[in-house]
Amino acid sequence: MNNVSISAIRKFLKKPAVTRSINHSKITLDFYDNNLVMFRLNGKMMDWFHAYAKTDTSSIDTRTAQRKSIRTETIDGTCHIEAVYVSKDLTLKQYFEIEKDRNYFLTYIKISGSRTIRSNELVPMDFVYPHVESEELFLSLEEKMICVPYDNDMWVHYDSLPLRPGRTSYDVTAIYDDRNMKGMIIGALDFDTWKNAIVCSAYDARSFRAVSGIADAQTHDHLPHGYLEGKEITSSHFICGFYDDVRDGLEEYGRLCINGNGVYHWDHGVPFGWNSYSALTLMTRLKDVETAGDFIHEDLENFRSEDGATYINFDSVIN
Repeated sequence: MNNVSISAIRKFLKKPAVTRSINHSKITLDFYDNNLVMFRLNGKMMDWFHAYAKTDTSSIDTRTAQRKSIRTETIDGTCHIEAVYVSKDLTLKQYFEIEKDRNYFLTYIKISGSRTIRSNELVPMDFVYPHVESEELFLSLEEKMICVPYDNDMWVHYDSLPLRPGRTSYDVTAIYDDRNMKGMIIGALDFDTWKNAIVCSAYDARSFRAVSGIADAQTHDHLPHGYLEGKEITSSHFICGFYDDVRDGLEEYGRLCINGNGVYHWDHGVPFGWNSYSALTLMTRLKDVETAGDFIHEDLENFRSEDGATYINFDSVIN
């Protein structure tokens, strides 16, 4: 056996070691010498992950890139972390924000090159096979994930399913134990530029990644996600947190989304009413809609929302 093979085996068998540990309030992020980052909550290991990005000509993975620096700064009680990785002509910057007394952290990545680059896939978090001391949930094959549809078209619905290679939840998911509801929330907070998803690995059911740049049948795309172009390209921001009850985590995620840009405020009751496609499919004509509207108005006086409105949805109306 040559020296190259022996060196490769030794590297493979070497136990990863923490080279930098950053603690703020409840959360600790351990940076390992294999460039994985461990998320710890109240001292307990949750799970570890790396980041990667693709351009139209190259890619960069923090596991194989050279880590150049880790910088921290605390501003108004929030810890900001920047880790910089370099591989050939690409630079990947990994950012974290940790607020005081929160069960989650925020993360995103930026990539840049020596010249203008193009990318249609950035992955701020790729959770690989769990560490042997990780939270028991991530070592189990019984974990479930909440599958959130991209939209409400084509009769899709929310579901709770075992993790399987390729299984996808759009924008947000909960990875949890349905026997006690403990689990992790991963969710995107930006929606203007990227289509986001959490996707199970093709190699192991216990591995999953947060992706900016999803494009598939459920997003109604026939082509890959479009490219972003520039000297520097930024992923969506994602939160990652662990909760004794994932329903609390989903509520917290919802509040964070409300505080973001582009979320419309609604002061009225939950809208409901009549949908032409659900009722008449492709046979709907204007006279059918008028007849349905008259019937609801005259004969279904109690078919109203709490503010007294009924909505008529013109879906697939033909003349």
